[in-house]
Order: sequence, then C-alpha cells, then structure tokens
Amino acid sequence: MKKKLGLVAVVLILAAGLSFGPVSSKEPVANGETSAIESNEDILRFHSKEEIVRTIKEHLEKNRTMYKGEVVNEAMTGASESAGVPSSADMAVKSAHSTTNVQVQGVDEADIVKTDGIYIYHLRERELVISKAYPAESFEVFSRIKLAGNFDPRELFVEGKRVAVLGITHDVRMLHSQSETKDSIYPVHDTATSVLIYDATDRKNPELVRQIDLQGQYVSSRKIGDRLHMATNQYVRIYSNPDHPILEEHFLPKYRDSVKSGEFAPLDVKHIYHFPGDSSSQYLNLASVSLSDANAPVAVSSYLGGGRQMYMSEKNMYIAKSDWTGSWESQKSRKENTSLYKFAVTENGLVYKGRGEVPGRLLNQFSMDEHKGYLRVATTTDMFNEKQENNLYVLDGNLNVTGRVEGLARGERIYSVRFMGDRGYVVTFKNVDPLFTLDLKDPKQPKVMGELKIPGFSNYLHPYDENHVIGFGRDTEEKTLPDGRTVAVQKGIKLSMFDVSDMKNPKELFTTVVGDPFTHSPLQNDHKALLFSKEKNLFAFPVIRYNNEQDAFYGFYVYGIDLRNGFGLKGKVDMRDNVKYGNWPQRMIYIGDTLYSISNDIYKFHDARTLEEVRNAHMFYNHLNRK
Repeated sequence: MKKKLGLVAVVLILAAGLSFGPVSSKEPVANGETSAIESNEDILRFHSKEEIVRTIKEHLEKNRTMYKGEVVNEAMTGASESAGVPSSADMAVKSAHSTTNVQVQGVDEADIVKTDGIYIYHLRERELVISKAYPAESFEVFSRIKLAGNFDPRELFVEGKRVAVLGITHDVRMLHSQSETKDSIYPVHDTATSVLIYDATDRKNPELVRQIDLQGQYVSSRKIGDRLHMATNQYVRIYSNPDHPILEEHFLPKYRDSVKSGEFAPLDVKHIYHFPGDSSSQYLNLASVSLSDANAPVAVSSYLGGGRQMYMSEKNMYIAKSDWTGSWESQKSRKENTSLYKFAVTENGLVYKGRGEVPGRLLNQFSMDEHKGYLRVATTTDMFNEKQENNLYVLDGNLNVTGRVEGLARGERIYSVRFMGDRGYVVTFKNVDPLFTLDLKDPKQPKVMGELKIPGFSNYLHPYDENHVIGFGRDTEEKTLPDGRTVAVQKGIKLSMFDVSDMKNPKELFTTVVGDPFTHSPLQNDHKALLFSKEKNLFAFPVIRYNNEQDAFYGFYVYGIDLRNGFGLKGKVDMRDNVKYGNWPQRMIYIGDTLYSISNDIYKFHDARTLEEVRNAHMFYNHLNRK
C-alpha cells in the first residue's frame, strides 16, 4: 500500500517576537541577526525544503514502528519531563520574599506561583490570578484572567511588570486532500506550545500584548535576567490513509506571532539544521527573547534531532535525549545512550557549540551540572533489566569524556542526584538506599569516596550547607517473601539530614518520617514545591494524605532545622476548610514575615515565626462545589 505522510508538526521555543537565528560573530543573516551556529563539523544546515523532506522520510523508514497509523519514534517513549522597572511606589513597599526553588542560582525556572514581594501571580486551573499580597492584612485579588478553553496553562515567569504564561494549545485543522479518484477533507490535531505575554503595569487590568504559538510539546524553559529561553520538541506523524497528501509544509517547523500575523508560518530553511549520523525524525526548537521589550525580536533555530531534558547554567544550555542502538529483536543487543547538545548563552540568543554522548539514561535535570567549564552527568544503563548499573561521566567544553566512574550499585537505579561544587552525591535504590559521595575535583579522575546504606530512599537532595545535604523521599521496610525473595515496602515520607563533612564516611545525622504509605508530597516529583530558607529556619512542603475522610489531610508541614536537635515541626497548615477533597496544596511562599499557603481554592496567611494566623483565609467561592 502506498504510504503517505501527514502532518509533521514541529516545535519551537519562544517568547515574544521572532527574528531568526540566534547569534554568532561569523555568519550574519537577515534582519541584523546572526547564525545559531559557528563553524562546526558535527552539524549541517539544510539548503532546501526538498532536502528536509527527503531526510525525514529516510529517518522514518529507518526508525519507525507503526501504531494506529502514527509513527512512534523511540525518543517519544522517554520522559520529557520560575518588564519594565518597578515604580518608586512599588519599590517603597516591596518586602524581602522567597523565590522559586531552582537548581542553579541566577537561572530562574518557571512555576505555577511567583511573587515579587508585593503581588502574587498564580496559575490556578484555567486562569491567571494576580493579588496584592503584602501586607497580608490588606490582601486583595486584583485580577482574574480567564484563559482560553483550548489552552492548557503550565507555568509562568514574572519580569518586572511583564507576566509570561507558558502552556499547551490544542487545535484541530481541516486539510483538503485531492486524489485522482476523490476529494476529501480530514482533521489534523495540532499541539502547539504557546507563550502569552501580559503587560501588568495595571495589575487590575493586565493587557495581553503578545501571543506566540509554536507547534509541538513543551520541554522546559529558563530565565536569566530579563531573557526567556525555551525548548520544545515535536515528532513526525504519519497517517495510513493513502489519500492524505504529502505536503512540503508538513515537514517544516512553524510558528504564529500575534504581532506579525495570525497565521502559522514556516521557519526559513536556512535556520534549520541536522546532525550527521542522527536518524531522528523529531525537531528540537530553541528560542530566546527579552521580556522587557514587547517588540523585541525572538532568536529562533531548529534542529532535526529532538530533545527531552534541559539543564542550564548562566553560560550554557544543555539538551539531552535518549537514543537506542542495536536490534529490537535482540534484547541483549539493545543499548541506550544519551545524546547531549550544548548551546552557549549570548546577549542575543543561543549558539550551538557541540554535542557528545554517554552510555545510559538520565533521571532528570539534576543528572546534569556544569562546573568550571566541565559538564558532569549521572546515568543508569540497562534501565529495564536486572543488569542495570549506574555511572558518572565528566565531559570537557567540547563534550568529550575526560573522566568516568562506572558500575555503581549493580541491580539498582538512580533515584536522585545532586552536584555541589567539587562534590557529587548519588542515591540509588532497590531494597536499601545507598548514598554515594564522589570527589570531582580532578575532571580526569572522578572517584567514589564513601557509601552509606540506610532504609528508604531520597527522591530529592537539597543543599543545607557545604557539609550537610537534606534528603527527601520515602521510608521503607525490608520484608522477606515466602519464596525467599526480599522486597522493600514503602512507608511514610522520610526526611534525612546527611553529614558529608567526612566524604569517606557519610552519616545520616537525624531523620523524621511523615505519615504512612497513603501520604504523598508533590516535592517527591517537583523540586519547586519546596520552600527553604536557612536564614528564616524554614523547610516547608505540601503534604497530601487520603485513606479515608477521617484521616485525610491536604496542607503543608513546616519545619525548622537544628543540626544538634534535628527536624523540629513548627506546625501544619490545613487547607481543606470547606472543601472535602480535591483542594490540593500547591505552594507555600513568604513575603516579609508572613507565610502564604496557596492551593487552587484557598489562600491562608500565617506569621512565619509563630505560625499564628495573620488573617482569615481567602477563598475562591466559585470553585467550592467539590463537597
């Protein structure tokens, strides 16, 4: 049967206008912008639409597996996985406040809640809520912006008086098919990543000043200063209907900019690149833009290769994706590697610098870290069988491996990673939790210094100080089955303080357990759910427990930390009130000496020192029908 390719939707990264091709001092291009690459042998620029179509078809033939008429690329199976100057009046009343818990200081990450010390910006369901939050006694909701029904908001950034909302837009387009025997019209479902940029100079009447839509799935984003950097990924889709036409436009990355035009337009071929030897049929699209200027051009470039995870330092962005080698028919020959792409952060955009490869699969963004010009990467190989083992690789500025530690904790997989300067910490797990300490001073000879085996595991590691690391995860109990096998039974949420002052002999200094197997925290999967301030002695996180109505709890646990006396529970904030279920706790922040506990339906206000209520809760009554 003659096969026809349908829509090839491609994804881009963006945020506010579009001027193609981030910078390089070597290749000036249109509109005064410069190329997204410098001279580099491991990347090639496409020269025509025909070349793009031919290349993608070749890649599809090589890698595809048919599922209901759609090509499923192997990278699809991986996990993807916060303007203007404030007025003098604003500056006069602004107070010290918490910020989003990020991986790299100076590199902001998008989140569902942000504050600037006066206002709280909150994505709740399908609306953006802006509230004057400080002082808490005069709290007032200033605006509630309803977002379109086909737009699924995910995260937001705040830059001065600009608010950028990032999310996914779902659309259905009708395509006309014409063959020798019949004409037909068929639907094509498009998924685009959208950025909605609001001017919130008047917080009571924010104005949407720009919307940019880029086909494909949202990967991640970062903000350095006033500049937003974002990545998206899209795979090629194919339809089995022979009457569906093959159109050139299906193979090109597209975008739509409300300032320039209301229609999707393809990216110019000269800004689309591919990697020799890479047979992916997905696009990785990158964009960066200043949020302070509503008319600032967006630097955009596209790479046939795809991407799934992002790490960003103040100097470079790294994109990672999983690749498989070997035959599907022979499990023994199947090997998973991770491709790494490096992009330099410049004043005008992102410049491609090179790529590398390491064995295995990354867990998440914390599996990558840049330090003194070297990239450190932690992976698990043979992830899906009993032969799995864990590794750490150090790569130089050209992404060549300079040092390695391989074969850690055979039969286990990585549950969390944290790099802190010249040190690294890796937690693996099967029945017990080994915490490995690694000395990374010499990039050519990284080495394991110590190992600590304790019950449970940590999903997330957070620096407390140079010699102490907080582990957040699960307590477990080892049990023996009738057939003699041992298994780990999960219990409550576990907090551990690790003393790593002696890297050869790490210790669990103290610990505490919250709840039981029915207890969960978003912090186990999302580091941005943590509120931590060493100065205010605050360690707070959301907790959800639901076994039955009598034992249910939706709220926050607030701890203080004393290295001599351990974790001290300051109190709990119960967010249920009139809502019996579904009012999940989201974020706790502070402004001045007030804690703000935030869920979909309720805001609560407490003194950060005593946890006494500052004022009554604010409730969004139109959502209190969940009883």
